[in-house]
Amino acid sequence: MDLEELVNKIKEVKIQGARRIALESLRFLENLAAQRGFGPEFEEACERLRSARPTAVVLFNCLEELKRVRSREKLRELISRLESSPEKIAGFSGKLGRNLSILTHCHSTEAVALIKAVEPEVVYATETRPLYQGVKTAEELSESGIETVLITDSASGAVIRDVDVAIFGCDAIRREGVVNKVGTLPMAALTRAFGKKVIFAGTELKLDRREVFTLEERDPSEVHPGIPGVKIRNPAFDVTPWRFVSGFVTDVGYYPGDSLRDRI
Repeated sequence: MDLEELVNKIKEVKIQGARRIALESLRFLENLAAQRGFGPEFEEACERLRSARPTAVVLFNCLEELKRVRSREKLRELISRLESSPEKIAGFSGKLGRNLSILTHCHSTEAVALIKAVEPEVVYATETRPLYQGVKTAEELSESGIETVLITDSASGAVIRDVDVAIFGCDAIRREGVVNKVGTLPMAALTRAFGKKVIFAGTELKLDRREVFTLEERDPSEVHPGIPGVKIRNPAFDVTPWRFVSGFVTDVGYYPGDSLRDRI
């Protein structure tokens, strides 16, 4: 895969999720460095990849580390950390309990690993419109033998009384809140309003200290081909304030409440 193809796959959400975007990009850069070194071509590739999906912070953080240490060893270290993060996050599942009824949204390899580890009684997975990433979550959980119910995004209120905890992945962890697929905020607020827990999962490479931050809006045609006189918006992410967060599971440990915020 050349750089143009990789960038397009990231932009078109054929490669999705902050962790996987970073992994695929770093693997590409590792091969490029092996063939061409760390010269202008490497620098150009870094900038093209950095701008492909501006909200997700993992790749940004990895590229910042590469600025400080330009080496293939550093690339391998970052790749290894990202490859192992789902397993490490799953290792802290004991903090959540077992046999839970879970609500989840969109698709996150790290969140799926955590959900599998708690051996849930049932998982309600949203379709996650308009690109239906939640269908992938439902398929993966069902293939693992977990009872899984696929629901529309707007049906979360209809099942919330049957839910013990909501578990979400994330794209960035900021002082103002947790960035994830649009729709996470209302589901988190709903879950807390019913006295249930809201847990997020993600590697600490998602800690986001950027001063300039952009919440991506995607092509309106993903929502609808067009209605005369109607403006269509397609925000890709929202930010869940820390007051709705019951806990956070990272590749380093479990943080109750908003305590992870102190690391940012």
